[in-house]
Amino acid sequence: MPKFIWVAGLSTRALYPDGRVLGEILIDVTASFRDNFTFLSIHYPGILILNDRHSLSESLASRTSVMSISPHNAYGLYRNNLEEIRCERKKTR
Repeated sequence: MPKFIWVAGLSTRALYPDGRVLGEILIDVTASFRDNFTFLSIHYPGILILNDRHSLSESLASRTSVMSISPHNAYGLYRNNLEEIRCERKKTR
């Protein structure tokens, strides 16, 4: 798996102002410029596309697996992924 990925939310003009998304795309930001399809997965209501990174074929149809999944409702947009995570440690003696 790549060390760095971007997660892009998929939304509509009506849902986005309310901070709601319908799905997401995972992108391998460490992919080479030689990679035609740098996405790892695309998730949208009723569809999950997984990129087969080991295939030798260059066509999108042969490099992906499409799965039908249950449709779902919009959910909250993830925010603040770059903020520092602070953990409080208990002092032990």
